[in-house]
Amino acid sequence: MTTQPYTHHDTASMPWQDHVIGGSIRKVLYVDPQTEGYVHLRFAQPGKTEQSVRRYHRTVRETFYFLGGDLPDWEFRSAADTKGWDVTFREGHFMDRPPRSVHGRGSHQTSEAGGTFLIWSTDGGEFEADLKESIYLEFEGNFDNHGRDFTVPNIVETDKLDWAPHPKVKGWMQRMVSRNETGAPPGFYPVTMVHLPMGSAAGQALTTDEHRRWLFVVNGTMTLNDGSTDIALRKGAYFDWRAPAKLTVKGVGGEGCTVLCIGHALAG
Repeated sequence: MTTQPYTHHDTASMPWQDHVIGGSIRKVLYVDPQTEGYVHLRFAQPGKTEQSVRRYHRTVRETFYFLGGDLPDWEFRSAADTKGWDVTFREGHFMDRPPRSVHGRGSHQTSEAGGTFLIWSTDGGEFEADLKESIYLEFEGNFDNHGRDFTVPNIVETDKLDWAPHPKVKGWMQRMVSRNETGAPPGFYPVTMVHLPMGSAAGQALTTDEHRRWLFVVNGTMTLNDGSTDIALRKGAYFDWRAPAKLTVKGVGGEGCTVLCIGHALAG
């Protein structure tokens, strides 16, 4: 359902679509009309790759939040680093990958259950398949022509972060996942987890300005109100908004609600 100036998707009721890259399927939640940057819910199939592969993106920044399953990954510090290190992403992992971060998948890695995750990017299209944007690397040879200014991702196990009182709303709790990352566009940060206990802060206004804000309900249920209409969000809901939207928290379900917040901490 789409009602300007906000968008609500109940991802549990959306069909999966084929995604030509990497054997995954997807649900498209948002596409920026100017940059084609997007938010997807994706599922990567279980199993292993037949051949090891690694690459880096020249200009695109991509960010992930992992919702379930397991997704093996292979990270490298530079083009010349051909050994790298293994990472397995699981529920609660957050990863911010700046441009020129070398990564891939090894034939030695296997996903047992497949991985479900949110991915959002600064640019869109099928940049993974664009050979001018995604530079594929061999595992031996001379890599001098790729330069030396490589990056590594910021990886956070959010379940290990301490909950702290929300700075603006009494009773809410917050995990600060990422305050700001160099080179990120407006609206990408901060990234926070906010927990709303049952009965907390009814009538609290959501942050609103010229930047698009969005959230994803990780657990529980909550109800927003736009001044005339109640909007019920359950686990798996995607919701975005921007000015002149005026939204308030009307209520929270009996189990409370935990929300992943992008570009805000829910209340300003």
